[in-house]
Amino acid sequence: MLFRLLTPLLSALALLAVPAAAQGAFTVGIAENDPRMFSDPLFTQLGAKQSRVVVSWNVATARNDEINRVISYLAAAQASGVRPLVTFEHARGDATICRRRSNRRKAQCRLPSAKAYEKNLRAFKALFPTVRDVVAWNEINHFTQPTYKNPKAAARFTQIARKVFRGGTVVAADILDQANQEADRLVSESALMAETKRRGEEILRRAEEEQQRTQGEVDVFIMQQVQLVEDAVHRGTAVIQEAADDTLEAIHELKNQVTQQR
Repeated sequence: MLFRLLTPLLSALALLAVPAAAQGAFTVGIAENDPRMFSDPLFTQLGAKQSRVVVSWNVATARNDEINRVISYLAAAQASGVRPLVTFEHARGDATICRRRSNRRKAQCRLPSAKAYEKNLRAFKALFPTVRDVVAWNEINHFTQPTYKNPKAAARFTQIARKVFRGGTVVAADILDQANQEADRLVSESALMAETKRRGEEILRRAEEEQQRTQGEVDVFIMQQVQLVEDAVHRGTAVIQEAADDTLEAIHELKNQVTQQR
């Protein structure tokens, strides 16, 4: 089995929550959700005494099979002498869909009320009274979490967790360091926008050229038709003039003949 290796993030989070007098201590733990980790030789050889597991905030009442994993995990941790740090997060389900507004009503995308959150934490504590170390909410600034862009809710959840797990360790804030990711995203989005603008301008330029070319062709065609009309008018005028001249000449000849006969 492949398990994630040492996670300094866990240590940093733990240091945020421990009493001031103990902040000199540095704790290293393993973040892994699979209970089989505790029987894996790679883990047992490390001699780690702290671990981190992520669970749904409503795992104690959701009535799905996630609770079986949590039961197995915490039982294995206790049997191995490992102290677990339980981290609560969004309801079970693929939360990557939560970027789309149309999915905001799905369970994994909804932010629980403070009342519902406290009720579920108390239910969890009743099921697992040995758990003393918790993270009120996982990676509160990540878009997959309903606390995303809602720090007030995250702070409220931390206060509730401190009340429910009084005497234990509650991490003040679990924040994902995504500054570099955000910078990369902005750079990539900026480049994409610049390329989109360039292509758009190129399309507009070609359209204008095509319009001008087409307009030019239309103008030439109109001029040709006008010229044909003018030519026809000229030719018609010449024919009429010629016919008129012939008629006048015939009249003069007729007059001369009448005069001679007299």
